[in-house]
Amino acid sequence: MPNILSIKNLNVFYEKFHAVKDIDLSLNEGEIFVICGPSGSGKSTLIRAIAGLEKPKSGEILINNKAMNEKEVLNKNIFGMVFQQFNLFPHLSILENITLPLMKVKKISKSESIEIAHGVLSKVKILDQKDKHPSKLSGGQQQRCAIARSLAMNPKIMLFDEPTSALDPEMINEVLDVMTDLASAGMTMIIVTHEMGFAKKIANKIILMDNGEIIESNTPNNFFNNPETERTKSFLNQVLQH
Repeated sequence: MPNILSIKNLNVFYEKFHAVKDIDLSLNEGEIFVICGPSGSGKSTLIRAIAGLEKPKSGEILINNKAMNEKEVLNKNIFGMVFQQFNLFPHLSILENITLPLMKVKKISKSESIEIAHGVLSKVKILDQKDKHPSKLSGGQQQRCAIARSLAMNPKIMLFDEPTSALDPEMINEVLDVMTDLASAGMTMIIVTHEMGFAKKIANKIILMDNGEIIESNTPNNFFNNPETERTKSFLNQVLQH
């Protein structure tokens, strides 16, 4: 599988606070990385830096061996980002939430935008909700709409920042099921999550972060059954007991 994303010696600061420290990562097309770790470990900062939402102090992010700030990279829709909060426009219908970015950003015609929207809403199994406003949907349905909106832009890599953390427990699986379907379809993904059972099932690699650093990067089998560090063991003891 060809390399699609390379991160080299990435550092992110918030004023004097060193949030992400010397991160190296290499992601191939079709791979799924899960990033886990305690609260405040730098997971969300890392994924936001990858998406271009945080400015690194040093290091580089390469897409297909080209720097992210190069024009030919900037002009392509590389990343789709799904946040903890759904960030939907409350005054627009579900359909309009998806068609508006297609028409405004990608300059796609209204009729083609509607066709694309119908396709992605079918993929996340909420096409029947297309004419409702977000407030009329459950949290799980709103998050699936947010995923559909990202998919509509045809990204090369999907980034998820704790996509189920704002959901009631019974709605978590419906979002994870959609993400499992995306994995089966070959989507390249980086996922920040606390859902360890899901991570074990879906990931090619699981990464543990703490204090802004990568503590361990391993296959799911080794991560859970034969962790390399004591920090990983203590993390797993904590999260698997809950």
